[in-house]
Amino acid sequence: MCPADAITMNNENIQDPEIIVDKDKCVYCLICKRACPVDAIKAACRSCSYGEYEINPEDADTKGYTFIDNETCVNCGWCQEICPVDAAIVSKPFEGEAIFAEEAECKGESCHACMDICPCNAVSLEDGKSVINPDFCILCGACAKACPQNRIIIKRDKINLENVRSKSWQKQIDKLAGVESK
Repeated sequence: MCPADAITMNNENIQDPEIIVDKDKCVYCLICKRACPVDAIKAACRSCSYGEYEINPEDADTKGYTFIDNETCVNCGWCQEICPVDAAIVSKPFEGEAIFAEEAECKGESCHACMDICPCNAVSLEDGKSVINPDFCILCGACAKACPQNRIIIKRDKINLENVRSKSWQKQIDKLAGVESK
């Protein structure tokens, strides 16, 4: 929802996409920062007196800085959802689905362990039961491990990693994805 259309994304490397902020257009409204559930977006603004880090004094003509911390980013898709010009495209780490076991009862408001642990803010309550928004879920499995009723089942079909050369790594990746290795 960048009001200045200052955010674009270079998708040449789908495994490590680059988010680009046009510093000449950016007005440092920080809506992208507020949307990020893991605080992976960092910013400093000279005109609005906001800063998580120092602006170098030699950069007197710079209004500020904005960047994505790829170490912190979980590729949840919130930035993609909020971008008004569809510039951000996120590659999810896993493909598959999160499903709920029918025989298990959700404790809803009295529990919400799955909501508390989700790094992507993908779990919410509807009609007193947990629901998972697949647009933001990265299928990490944290909610399934936290659920005391064992209600959540994560089924992964594919892991989006390329150039894995080690057979032992490939076996572990296949195990996570639920695929039989050869």
